[in-house]
Amino acid sequence: FKEIEKSVKEFSRELHEIFQIRKFQSQKRRCISKGSAFSWSNVIDVQNFVDDFNETNPQVKITEVKPTDLNGAGKSTLSSKCKIFEISSPVMHGLYILSGALTKSSQMDWANTAVKKYSTAEHTNLTNLRRIEFQNSLHTCAAVPPDLEDTNSSILWDQSISENNGFKSFFTLRWSSLGYHYDWTERMYKKDMKTPFPSDLADLCREIASAVLGQHASAVFTPEAAIVNYYPCLPNTSMGGHLDDAEHTMEQPIVSISLGCPAIFLIGGRNKHDSKPLALLVRSGDVVVMSGESRYCYHGVPCILPHSAVQYREEDCEGTRSNSSCCDCGVDNSNGINNGSSSSSSGSCTVCSCRDDRENDRSDVRTDLDGCDEWDQDVVEYLNKARININVRQVNICGGDDHMWVEKAGSGATKS
Repeated sequence: FKEIEKSVKEFSRELHEIFQIRKFQSQKRRCISKGSAFSWSNVIDVQNFVDDFNETNPQVKITEVKPTDLNGAGKSTLSSKCKIFEISSPVMHGLYILSGALTKSSQMDWANTAVKKYSTAEHTNLTNLRRIEFQNSLHTCAAVPPDLEDTNSSILWDQSISENNGFKSFFTLRWSSLGYHYDWTERMYKKDMKTPFPSDLADLCREIASAVLGQHASAVFTPEAAIVNYYPCLPNTSMGGHLDDAEHTMEQPIVSISLGCPAIFLIGGRNKHDSKPLALLVRSGDVVVMSGESRYCYHGVPCILPHSAVQYREEDCEGTRSNSSCCDCGVDNSNGINNGSSSSSSGSCTVCSCRDDRENDRSDVRTDLDGCDEWDQDVVEYLNKARININVRQVNICGGDDHMWVEKAGSGATKS
């Protein structure tokens, strides 16, 4: 797992060097003279190239499945264009991705809630922000002093907007907690450390579980906790490989909602050496459901990608995936970012500056959430520069009932 994770991070750094978040370098960009050990051909992209991946990876099975309860008798909040895929390997099953699960309007609603409501002190335990403030002042990660106990992050979003410096203040927030709050020091949930779990988010996650696993599975799934991750789209932003095993039950799924910048999601086996992990591209509006065996598997997010990198890959790969010839710049991109292709149908290089001039003028490649004046343009701008990941799970063995509460520490807990 660690070897592939390292390769994906190197792949991400190369992409970030070529594709800046808001605009391309005005003049020539550095070509990738030697590809990293990881490339687009290693990525499962359920929107594109599924047949190509199946042909080269026969042990991995990607199957489109019919939703069990999508747009059924009840009113669905999921997109009518949602497609569900099950992904399995010799060591893992029960992993689903709902591609395009959320409409654009729904994505904006949840993003608004995440940055303006879930970012407040009530949901962060102040832990993340207090540590950062103290570290910035004293260059240490020592215990947070009492005078920072009253730090109020409820105005963090408004403060970041008023500063008009590219969300620098808001980027200090990396996570918040909903429902049961996870104790990062002891690696466990605490019975009395919680806030009310949002009912609308619980309803959405039950609907997602029903679409994938059926109404019966949804009926016994009780969303009780969520960790909301806020990832700035930077070359070094990542979530290391880990297990989600602090919950008292592992029988219920994890529902993971993606908003904003795309990312690569890695998932392996029960330990870091079981098998080569799978790399899955997740976009804004996608939902990943980890159930069954996949619930017990190592997973992580080694990189966040600029929207432009994925958009260019989609455009350049159409009809040219089998062509690995060099372009005018002389760079062989057979191991580069273009899944075995270095020239597009227009004859322009896909990795360097010898594109048509009109491509160089395309200096601000935006997310497809742009374009509606009714949406909060500050939130749209944030989603062009960051990724929000809402990870929901059940904690108690019997959802909603803490009478059988157990003191369970997850992986990584310090043994006394």
